[in-house]
Amino acid sequence: MEMPTATVKMRGPDGMEHMESVVGKGPVDACYKAVDRIIKSPVNLLDYSVSAVTEGIDALAVTRVSIESTDERLTYESASGLTRKRTFTAQASDTDIVVSSTRAYVNALSKMLTVLKSSQVSS
Repeated sequence: MEMPTATVKMRGPDGMEHMESVVGKGPVDACYKAVDRIIKSPVNLLDYSVSAVTEGIDALAVTRVSIESTDERLTYESASGLTRKRTFTAQASDTDIVVSSTRAYVNALSKMLTVLKSSQVSS
């Protein structure tokens, strides 16, 4: 029985270096779960897509992700009067799909955390 595992080492929002190892449903899921443990800011993955930019065994993969924060500070009222959650989209590329996917996810999280941080400053 396979147990896709990822170990992620990165700086968290606190500026400290963290390392997490997590088992997931696949290698990308394991990486995302490890990043989530480090970031500690729950999100919903809305969209995930991978496309090849080049051909062959060393093809460059471009990954695009969209996330939605569960933090109430990132909601807004739409023109129709509905309360919506803010979404953040990012992309990354690499010859390794797992690396490309993780970088795109981290880029989207970084955008979200920047907005959260600026909303704390202006409050």
